[in-house]
Amino acid sequence: MMSKLIRYVVLSFFVAGLSACVEVKDSEEGGETTTPLDAPRSMVEDLQTQKNLVVDRPLFIYKGRILDAEEFAEEKTKPGFSEVATESEFHFESIDMMPEGALYTMGGNVRIHVQKLTSEKSLISTFPQGSQAQPQEDGRDGGHLFLNVNQAEGSLQIEMRGEAGGVGKEGKAPDLSLKGPRGKVLMGAQYCDNPAIVKGEEVKGQRGLKGYPGGAGSSGGNSGTLEVRFQNSENLSIQVHRYPGQGGAGGKGGRGGKGGDPGRYPCQMGRLPQGPEGEPGDPGADGKNGVAQTVCRGEKQSITCY
Repeated sequence: MMSKLIRYVVLSFFVAGLSACVEVKDSEEGGETTTPLDAPRSMVEDLQTQKNLVVDRPLFIYKGRILDAEEFAEEKTKPGFSEVATESEFHFESIDMMPEGALYTMGGNVRIHVQKLTSEKSLISTFPQGSQAQPQEDGRDGGHLFLNVNQAEGSLQIEMRGEAGGVGKEGKAPDLSLKGPRGKVLMGAQYCDNPAIVKGEEVKGQRGLKGYPGGAGSSGGNSGTLEVRFQNSENLSIQVHRYPGQGGAGGKGGRGGKGGDPGRYPCQMGRLPQGPEGEPGDPGADGKNGVAQTVCRGEKQSITCY
């Protein structure tokens, strides 16, 4: 089973094309490779083509279903909900994407086949902007998106986005080992004539020690891979963006140690103040950023990958 999955991923990565004008925008410039273009193959047998899909609000792909925000939020509350990436494939007669609409693959391996796609400055993305993993967890990769369209028109934006890494663990709470030194205990009456002693400089509790450092942030997810293929797209423009997930911020440093207990001396009957709390610990190191992965576009009988 695993070997078949690996063969599918390798094959599907190279079987896509695009005859439209495609603009790829990101912070990294990669080399180009061109290979012959084969026809795409379905992931599953006897898949029935669905009718029209209207994307007029945010929609989320989860385990072969397309859910709106309310349905997806409800799904998250059910026992057994998992954010582990899954494989989904859809065949549509038409997809109409509105300006306020967005389709999120949520890091899954998703193949979409459609006879006619109409887009009004709409968005297809792996994750919503600002998505971040839970604290101390790595961000999810964007997965793999394959878009195969017979006829397309309008303006479409595709964002291959990795999930940001979770923040690091906060430094642990101070223990007795970080408590500041106790002030001096001076019993002789001769100390009463010393101005420094009268001010309590040597007798008051000393500052606590510096707090424990925070934990390192988690790694951001890779952008995910994209294949786009359009048979007839003279009236379609596409912008593709790759956004590797940012590494999570390092955890906040722990609180400084408790101030030391005060000493005493014979010229003052009242209790001197305890020493001040120590400085907070250093924050943890930020996590590593994800990687901008491959985008492929086809032209006639060849496919070019960046």
